[in-house]
Amino acid sequence: MKHNFYLKTILVLLMVVFVFNAYAEEKTSTLTFTIECNGSGMADDDAKWTITSDAPESKHDSSKGIHYGTSKRAVSYLKLTTSDISGNITKIVVNASGASKTKAKINVTVGGVLFGSEHNLTKDNAPYTFEGSGTGEIVVKLEQESAKKALYVKSVAVTYSTDPLQGTEDPENSFAEETQNATIGIPYTLQELTTKSDGGKTYESSNIDVATINNNGIITLHKAGETIIKVSTMSTAIYAAGSASYKLVVAKGTPNFEFVYDGFHVFKGDETTGPELTNSGDGEVSYSVENENIATVDNTGLIKALAVGRTTVKAMAAETDAYLQASASYTLIIEEKPSSKGIYEIVTDASTLKNGDKLIFVYQGEGTLPAAMGPKKAYNYGRTTVSYINAEDKNIIKVSEKTSAGVTAILLGGKTGEWTFKTIDGYLNSTSKGTSNHLKTTENADDNAKASITFAGNDATVKFKGNSRVIKYNTKSSLFSSYNITNNFPLIQIYRKIKDVTISFANASEEITFGDNYNKQEAVVEGTEDTLVYTSSDDTKVKFHGNNIIDILSPGIVTITATDPKTTFSGNYELVVNTPSSSHEINLTFGDTGYLTWVATSDIDFSQTEGIKAYQITEAASHKITAEEVARVPKGAAVLLKGTGTITLKRTSGVAPLSRNKMLGCTDALVAGMTGGETSTDIYVLGNGSNGIGFYMLQNYLQAGKGYLKITGASGAKPSFIAFDETTGIATVVSETVENDTYHNLQGVRVATPHKGIYIKNGSKVIFK
Repeated sequence: MKHNFYLKTILVLLMVVFVFNAYAEEKTSTLTFTIECNGSGMADDDAKWTITSDAPESKHDSSKGIHYGTSKRAVSYLKLTTSDISGNITKIVVNASGASKTKAKINVTVGGVLFGSEHNLTKDNAPYTFEGSGTGEIVVKLEQESAKKALYVKSVAVTYSTDPLQGTEDPENSFAEETQNATIGIPYTLQELTTKSDGGKTYESSNIDVATINNNGIITLHKAGETIIKVSTMSTAIYAAGSASYKLVVAKGTPNFEFVYDGFHVFKGDETTGPELTNSGDGEVSYSVENENIATVDNTGLIKALAVGRTTVKAMAAETDAYLQASASYTLIIEEKPSSKGIYEIVTDASTLKNGDKLIFVYQGEGTLPAAMGPKKAYNYGRTTVSYINAEDKNIIKVSEKTSAGVTAILLGGKTGEWTFKTIDGYLNSTSKGTSNHLKTTENADDNAKASITFAGNDATVKFKGNSRVIKYNTKSSLFSSYNITNNFPLIQIYRKIKDVTISFANASEEITFGDNYNKQEAVVEGTEDTLVYTSSDDTKVKFHGNNIIDILSPGIVTITATDPKTTFSGNYELVVNTPSSSHEINLTFGDTGYLTWVATSDIDFSQTEGIKAYQITEAASHKITAEEVARVPKGAAVLLKGTGTITLKRTSGVAPLSRNKMLGCTDALVAGMTGGETSTDIYVLGNGSNGIGFYMLQNYLQAGKGYLKITGASGAKPSFIAFDETTGIATVVSETVENDTYHNLQGVRVATPHKGIYIKNGSKVIFK
């Protein structure tokens, strides 16, 4: 037992002696910079270092050492390299620093393997310690995003041992999984190695076409396939070198393939690149358009806008060794080059803005009319005075036809934070050269044409992404341009079109003959529900009154204009009224009711015309109306007609006056009903009101060429209407009393001696056989 104790004691002492001897040869090599290095340095043991950077060396700093990069010269790295130190490297201490607010990092590799952990630099000179075990070339690297911020190194101290490392223990290297799957496009991290060794590591991929792995163990996937990932640990004083590996199966990925905008607005005739396409894959991209009559697109995404309309533009990425096939699309909206004419409302909430909004930029001065941006000048934009719909309400602006040519119409595109402003000349673009302030246009939307929009009350801050300039109004030179945000010129206001008012007519010109019954051409209206007001260029020939009733007073040529009274937008057409010839046909057109009143423009023989009947009114009192059919009507007589469609009348001559006719004719004299808020009138006209077809009290004015009844002297309340039954023709309708024992046929005509047929008596049907 004692013998075993002595044996164990001797073995422990031998191990202690071995360990002591293994580290007894530890050395330190120190490189210190006291002056500029000029690209190289010599350590105190004559180890030679090479110093490189992407910036020239600057003046040596006595407290911080060598110096690369300044506030005027950008630098992204400073690297110190040596291969003159042989042996096992265990520790490296670097005294280094950066500039104020530096974001630089420092790392060390030994033999191509990361040595210790990466550190963040500070502005103060400080020691950064890296520990591990490795042999080979030493690289000390200071890195940052290229910036005008200096990098400094004061010294590098390397601790190493020249004794060989001949550990014999098994590091027991292994991975948890024998096989792992990865997909291209999805980040993949190396499996964690289980090991007892603290020695340096090397990495290897058996198929670098499928995946590669760098000295830091970061794997990059390249294409679908299989590879073996191997990680080796270096020998140390205790552990022997070892390795472990696993199979990595890589599948094709689905690329991130999409357009930055779902919708893209352009103007007819434009040739422009479509919205930016995000593509993380490597497949060849082709483009197509759904409707080539509206637009074409080439394989670079260049659009040619051929016609107004909407279509879908599609991009297709071909399948490759790394990525699956993918597609993306956007809606292309092609519009006519815009007019700024319209009604605009102020915008004060950025969240309400959307792609496709039609805008104008405005400056609202105190006590002055609003100034809209436009027209374009060489380096900025002028101004055009516009007006408020209501002087008391500055939220609504009107751009009239007259002023629209001088106001820049803007089509909003893009998305929140990256809005674009398309005009007929291109995209608004903020360019800056030194202190110059330019607001110009460009064919495609780069970062200087993309802007964020924020609001403070009515004021809009339109800030361009590329140079952070803001659109403002120069009150001294009356110009819109882009300025530094600190500039004292006032901000603009943004107005969005709410009414694109258009008033037009289907026919640019209409021609009639004096004496024909004519109803005005109805305007085609978009953008407003306001009641239009019609006017004539010559009231002696054609006149409107009341609720847009047209009177044709004499032959001639006039312009008929329909106007929206609130916005003053209008449209017009030409009306030619010809003098009738002796052979001119008289045409009458009936509406859906089948009835109309008419003042004869010539002697007419109705007995010679199919499909039409004429009636004179022989009685027109508050208690009874009687209609009597007549065969011939003299010129100037007002009669009630029944027919369908358009009928050509037969002229005649020598027709005697209708001596019993109570219907009066409206010619060039104005016939007024209840025009001033009255509740009753003596004037009755044919109408189709709430009670159906009949004679109603006239509400406003009567159109020339129409007939009417005048009922006076009634005791008590007069009826508001006198109806007739459309199925039986004209009926006798009374308000209070009815004359008994009289017969009327189904057309409402009184019959003195009924014959075989159906008649109306005392409101009931009577059949004579």
